[in-house]
Amino acid sequence: MNEYQIFTDATADLNEELMKGLPEVKIIPMEIRIDQTPYIYGPGGNIEHELFYSILDTQKEVMTSGINPEVYESYFEEALKEGKTPFYFKIIRLNNKNNPVGRTENIFVTLESFSYCESAE
Repeated sequence: MNEYQIFTDATADLNEELMKGLPEVKIIPMEIRIDQTPYIYGPGGNIEHELFYSILDTQKEVMTSGINPEVYESYFEEALKEGKTPFYFKIIRLNNKNNPVGRTENIFVTLESFSYCESAE
């Protein structure tokens, strides 16, 4: 049986307390822009969770973008080199009409490039 490496992205907002007792989850950081200045949100990034959410309450222009497929691939390839099967889960927020908030297309593009992957939409 293969060992799995669990992945999610920074939008999951998982902190150490939430992850206590769970298997290791690698969090893929994402790029955000605040007043046109780029930042990396997530592990190894240059903006902390608390600061990011406090800025959302200001008049600053905040833009996020989906993680590009090449970034996903680099994380998944690293797991494969370690003999692990990548397992990605996405936490999707729903709006008041039960529609997903945000975009998820790039992860599906990435998964399609891996012949062994299947998507559970």
